[in-house]
Amino acid sequence: MLLTPNTSYDGDTGLVSIAGQQGGEDSGYANGNGSTYFSVDGSNATNNYFADIVGRNRIPYLFGEDSIQEFQVTVSPYTAIYGGGAGFVTAVTRSGGNAFHGGAFYYNRNSAFEANDALDKAAGNPRPDDALQQFGAAVGGPIVRNRLWFFADFEQQLHNNPIAVINPDLATNSSNLDAFVLANFFPASVTTAPALPPPSGPLPVPGTDTAPDPTNPVYLQQVANAINALNSNLGLKARTGNDWVLTPGSTIRPRTAMACFSA
Repeated sequence: MLLTPNTSYDGDTGLVSIAGQQGGEDSGYANGNGSTYFSVDGSNATNNYFADIVGRNRIPYLFGEDSIQEFQVTVSPYTAIYGGGAGFVTAVTRSGGNAFHGGAFYYNRNSAFEANDALDKAAGNPRPDDALQQFGAAVGGPIVRNRLWFFADFEQQLHNNPIAVINPDLATNSSNLDAFVLANFFPASVTTAPALPPPSGPLPVPGTDTAPDPTNPVYLQQVANAINALNSNLGLKARTGNDWVLTPGSTIRPRTAMACFSA
């Protein structure tokens, strides 16, 4: 799409701006007016709420890349039969032929073969883990020569990219924790952090909301529970981006016309 004139990157999630129209979901056109229109094999594939392609834009696959025969990006002005919008993106899926054809691919990007980036290195953080694999295969051919053909495409992504959640203010049993408690849970008149009970105790009573009183055991229990909830979310947390897509299709040519079916 970016090889088309009047298009540009928009944001960090793979979106494309067409004719100056913002590609993000925060474009202000929640009903799709003025945004991009998507069509696949002649059918409307636009998500009219966010003006993205159906399935949204943050999933790895919606259609396998090898399942697309060709696509076209049309920037306004264009014929009115396409409706309104800053751009029109139409795609046609592949079909088989009288000869068997196929292909396969494998892509690997792994942080084990990369250097630590400058920001993490300066902060003393270890090299982040990032392992990405993308692979797939496609095949097409005749079922009945000159009359009926098939095509199928399978593609998959396996992405392991854990994220480190760090907050030095919540270091257990340190003055930083006391300062954090005083700054976030008590008024300025309280200068000494009170001793907190163990988290997940019998208090507070469900539905109780008390004032920030350092002598109230119910409130102190609420603070302890809150600190424990924050601490439980610190450290290295799993983050994956796994997905797969199967695109089957068939094409039949009767004696008088040709019809294409894909799913």
